[in-house]
Amino acid sequence: MQEKIKSRKRPDGNGNFSIFSGLVHCADCGKTLTVRYNSQRRKLFSCLTYNRYGKTHCSSHSIFYDQLYDAVLKDIQDCAALALADEDAAVAALCQKFSESGTDFMVSAKLSAAEKRKQELDTMMDRLYQDWMGGRLNENNFNRMLTNTQSEQETLDRQIAKYREMLSETSKKQVNIQHWVEMVRRYAGIQELDAQVLNELVSNIVVHNPELIDGELVQNVDIHYTFEVETSLMVSRPKKAS
Repeated sequence: MQEKIKSRKRPDGNGNFSIFSGLVHCADCGKTLTVRYNSQRRKLFSCLTYNRYGKTHCSSHSIFYDQLYDAVLKDIQDCAALALADEDAAVAALCQKFSESGTDFMVSAKLSAAEKRKQELDTMMDRLYQDWMGGRLNENNFNRMLTNTQSEQETLDRQIAKYREMLSETSKKQVNIQHWVEMVRRYAGIQELDAQVLNELVSNIVVHNPELIDGELVQNVDIHYTFEVETSLMVSRPKKAS
């Protein structure tokens, strides 16, 4: 764990190390957001590509350091509190969120339909052979129907394999969620973040460009936790970072 934390540390322009080093990335170009200071000496994150090459290559994706800190801390506090109060409910809530985004219910329905159709074709093949052997179907029609049926069977076999793989990934995701909930519940009551906490719980933080909604400047922040658990936050930006 110590080696992992050390490898992420990079000093800012003032020689200070950020607990978020290596974790915060731009939603558009994928580069890291680096720590800077605006004209009021307020600490903020800004896209590395924008800082180096200007707005023709990317926008700033700026977010105040304290706003990101507070948003991540509160999300961890909320997750940990739910996990401590009711671990099963926390797992169910995250699994439901993943189920909605991954549409595994639809995948399961498609798998059932494909398997049912495959069974029908298997029965049809048996009848085709019996009709051909019994003289009720000539050879030309038998070969034509055989080719069409076999082609559909091969397509269904590929679909069934793909749907089963997708559902297998869903099962793995649910196991990961269980592990993550067991881990995050240890942080119930956490009052501050440090590099060790972030490196244990968080894999990546993606910051989207601010947008004006109903007169308020807001931006989405996606937190990619360890064990492939994800949450999405909306951070208010009443003041402009420059």
